[in-house]
Amino acid sequence: SGIILPFPDPFPNSGEKFRVIQPSTLQSLERVLKPGGAFYLATDAIEFFEWCCGIFESHGRERGWQEVTPCPDRRTEWLPAISYYEQK
Repeated sequence: SGIILPFPDPFPNSGEKFRVIQPSTLQSLERVLKPGGAFYLATDAIEFFEWCCGIFESHGRERGWQEVTPCPDRRTEWLPAISYYEQK
C-alpha cells in the first residue's frame, strides 16, 4: 500500500506554515499507512524537497521513517504524470 503526493507546493513563496508536509502530516500518514507501506512525494521545487527532508529527518527518524531519497529516474514507475512546470 502507498500514498502518493504529487507536486504539493504550488506556491513556494507563501510561507512554511502553509506547506502540506509538517510534523503533524507524518502522524496522519502513519495512521493510515499499513505496515511496510510507502509514501511517495513528487516535487520539482528544490527548496520544498529540502524542507521535506528536514521534516522527515527531525521528526520522522525516531518514528521509524526511512531516509528520503530522490529517485527521478524511477518516478515514472509510480507517477507517470509530468507537471506543467516540468514541461517548460
